Amino acid sequence: VTLDETRRGTILSVLEPYFRSDDEPFPSSLLQAEAFDWISDEDTWTILSSSIAEKDVWLERYTTSILYFATEGKQWKDANLWLTDHNHCDWKGIECNKNGQIETIDLFYGSLSGMIPSELGMLTMMTSLALKHNQLSGTIPTEIGTLSGIETIDISYNNLTGMIPSELGKLIRLDSLELSHNSLSGTTPLALENLARAGTHVYLGRNFDIQDCNPSILICP
Repeated sequence: VTLDETRRGTILSVLEPYFRSDDEPFPSSLLQAEAFDWISDEDTWTILSSSIAEKDVWLERYTTSILYFATEGKQWKDANLWLTDHNHCDWKGIECNKNGQIETIDLFYGSLSGMIPSELGMLTMMTSLALKHNQLSGTIPTEIGTLSGIETIDISYNNLTGMIPSELGKLIRLDSLELSHNSLSGTTPLALENLARAGTHVYLGRNFDIQDCNPSILICP
């Protein structure tokens, strides 16, 4: 067994429980395969010391590499250190807490395109996500609603479509939710209104197809 095979097997054993289902093996998509192949076969970074579990380190590194591939990282304005052998906490726009867990992803004005990957929902210690002023398309992943500790989400000034996931209403620690200047549509989730009543600033302006937006508690189109 070579070192490469050992590394691949180790990472597979970490990721499979999170992503494998009865219907589909892991990796189940071209995007997942691309990120898994990179972290297993091309990435040379190794865990030297860490205050968090090895499985969590590999999960975060895999998730950030998925973000790179899903949003056309080769076309970014500044992808400094991304997909290099540096710790992912040092990659442009990523900040980690004192335990080495991803806390912030800030890639505004970064020329990101493509879609926001659902795998971001695995970054359970994240407190801030800023992807504003890019060319992101597709829908907002419902999995973002699992980021129970997040305080700020700004994905404004993109080309996002579809309905606002009601799952975002579960984010009770959220101070600000900025969804303005997209092409979102459908009915405003009641859960989002309840979040606004509890003090969260919710911005929906410049989404002309959003319906039932209450201007007394929300910033509406």
